[in-house]
Amino acid sequence: MSWKQWGALGLLAAGMSAGCGAAGDGHMLLDGDPSSSQTILGQNGLSTINGLSTINGLMASNGLMTSNGLSTINGLMTSNGLMTSNGLMTSNGGRMTVQYLVKCALAAGDYLDKQDQNGVSYRFHGALGLGTGWKNGACDTNCQEWVSACMMAHVNTTGVQVPIWLVADPALQPQIGLGEAWEVGQPQTQREGAFFGNIMTANPPVANFVYEQGLSASIAGRIGSGQNGAPYTNYRGRVGVGDMTECADIKANPTNPSHFDVVGCGPTGAKFTRVLSTYVTPAPNFINAGFESGVNSWTRTGNASTTNWSANSGANGAVLTSTSDSFAQTITGLSPGTSYTASAWAFVDDYHNTGSGSFKIEVSGFGGAALNASTSTRRSWVKVSQTFTTGAGANSVTVKFTAPSMPGGLWVWFDDVKLERDSGGVAVANAGFETGTFSGWTTAGITSQVPSAYAAKSGDFGHDLNAGQSLTQTVSGLKPNSVYRARVWVYVNSPSGGSGAIEVSGYGGSTVSSSTSTRGSWTQVSRTFITGANSTSATIKLSVPTAAVYGVWFDDVEIVAG
Repeated sequence: MSWKQWGALGLLAAGMSAGCGAAGDGHMLLDGDPSSSQTILGQNGLSTINGLSTINGLMASNGLMTSNGLSTINGLMTSNGLMTSNGLMTSNGGRMTVQYLVKCALAAGDYLDKQDQNGVSYRFHGALGLGTGWKNGACDTNCQEWVSACMMAHVNTTGVQVPIWLVADPALQPQIGLGEAWEVGQPQTQREGAFFGNIMTANPPVANFVYEQGLSASIAGRIGSGQNGAPYTNYRGRVGVGDMTECADIKANPTNPSHFDVVGCGPTGAKFTRVLSTYVTPAPNFINAGFESGVNSWTRTGNASTTNWSANSGANGAVLTSTSDSFAQTITGLSPGTSYTASAWAFVDDYHNTGSGSFKIEVSGFGGAALNASTSTRRSWVKVSQTFTTGAGANSVTVKFTAPSMPGGLWVWFDDVKLERDSGGVAVANAGFETGTFSGWTTAGITSQVPSAYAAKSGDFGHDLNAGQSLTQTVSGLKPNSVYRARVWVYVNSPSGGSGAIEVSGYGGSTVSSSTSTRGSWTQVSRTFITGANSTSATIKLSVPTAAVYGVWFDDVEIVAG
C-alpha cells in the first residue's frame, strides 16, 4: 500500500462530539457513529477535570484500576469488565471518560452498550481500534500502552475541543498509519509532539510526552501552552536529553524523508514503540496581536503608531492620535457559517481634559453586512467586542480599529486584540455589573452595597463581597451531556488571608466549586462541570469562603463551552 493510501486512511482522532440525542434503540447516544467516513474529524477536549484525574476515575496514583469499575483482565462488555454499579459509569465525568476510552479502544463501526447505576443505557462508539480485543477479552500490555497513548493525546487541560491529527507506525497500527493531514485535505499543519506510557496498570502510572522541537504555535490546554494540571510529564526533561538507555526521540518518517515523527528509541531497541504523534492547527487569529513587534503585519493610516506607554499588557500598545488614524488586518482560515468575536482592550486618554473620545472596532468582508462596536468610557481599560457570523462561502474577515472622536490634545490607546471562535457558551445576565445594580442576580447578606467602580476589572463596575455575602444566578440554555466552564475574575484585596470562589450547582451533578487566595492581583477562577443527560441549566454562586480584610472583588462572569 502506498504512502498516499496510508495518508488517506489516517484518522483524525475522534474526541467529544458536540451533539447528543437518543439512539433509535433506546440508548442515550453520547457521541455520533463515525463509521460512515474513513477519515474521522474529531476533537480533543478531555480535560483533567473530566478525565485523567482522581475525580473521574483515571487515577493519578494507580492508573485505571478495578476500584473504578474498570478491569483490564475482563472484557468491557462483561459485568466485571466495566461495572455499572460503581466507578466510571456512575457519574457524568466518568461516562465522558468511558466515551474517550471506547473511541480509543474499539474500531470505527463498533460500539459498547452499558448501563449506569440507575439502569439508564448509554451507547459509546469506537473510532481508532487500538485495543479491539478488550471488548470481550483482556487488555494486554500492547492494548494498555496504545490506549494510554490515545487517552493522553486527547487531553486538553482547559477542556477546549479542537481537531487533532494522530499518526502511528503503519506496521503497528495500519488503520491509522503515517501521512500528513494536509495531504488528505485537512488543515492540521503544526506538528505538536507524541504521547506514550501506561496509565492503566503501571503503579505509579507512566504518562509521558515529547514535544516537537522548535514548537512555535500551540493551543490552550495542549503541550507547549503552559498547561496547568497536565497528567503527563515531559520525558526529555525527566530523563535528560543525553540519556539514551531509555528515551523517546525524533526520527525521519521512512515514507517521507523530509518529514519527522516522534518515536521511541534506545541502543538495545525501542523502549517505547507504542507511540502516537499529534498535529494541531492553532485557530486563525491576529498576527502581532499585542503590538510587541511594533506595526508589523498591520495596515495603518494617518499617524497610527505603537508605544510602550500605551500597553495594556506586555511592552507595547497601539496609539490613535486623530480620527483619521486606523489599524487594520485581514485574517484568513475562518470556517464558513461560523460565529466569531473580534475584541480589543481600549483606553480613552482624556486626563486633565473635559473633552470626550471614543474607540471603535469595525468588521467587514466576512460575507455579511459590516458591523461595529465602540466605547466612550474614559480613563480605564475597557474590553470592546464585536461578534459576527461568516457567510456560507466566506473564510476571512477584515478588522479595523479607529477613533471616531478624539479628546482634545490627547489620544486613544488599544492593545491585546483577539479573534475567538464562538465558545458555545451561554450568556450570564449583568455579567459585569455594568447596570450599576444587581439586576439578574439574587443577593444574600448584602444590605446597602451596590456595584462599585473601584472593584471593576473592566468597564465601570464590579462588586465587593465580604464573608457571609453571596450572589447567585441560574443560567439556562445549556446542552445536556456537555462540558462547560464557569469563570469569574477575582481580586482578594487583603494584606493577608482571604479568598473568593465560584460555585456551580443544579446542572445534573454534585455541587462543585473553585477558589483563589491570590492577593493583590486579578485572578480568573474557573470551574468545569458536565451537564446531566436532561440538564439545560446551572446555578452559579459567587462567595467569600475566607474573610478578607478589605473584601474580595468580583467581575466579568461567564459560562463557556468546553
